[in-house]
Amino acid sequence: MSVRFKKKNVEDVFGENISVNETGTLTEIAIYAVDQIAPTLARSAQFDLSDFYAAEARGIAGFTLALSRQTINGMVMWTAEFARGEQNLRVLLTIG
Repeated sequence: MSVRFKKKNVEDVFGENISVNETGTLTEIAIYAVDQIAPTLARSAQFDLSDFYAAEARGIAGFTLALSRQTINGMVMWTAEFARGEQNLRVLLTIG
């Protein structure tokens, strides 16, 4: 089965100076980004969320996303790091 169709599990979320609504929205975007990047051979990717459709309406314009993949003890772990000024959010995901 393709990685795209497997469930993405949020293992942990670390936020700094960020609202609950922003955390939820950015976590959804992290899952979407992993969904798109995981089937490729890419080990990392970077995005400016201002380029995403409806970023302004969802209050996430100006955030950047750095996505990276690591293998730890045979398990693939994705790290999504969002930043905008003093606001930071790190989302750790696995695919299962």
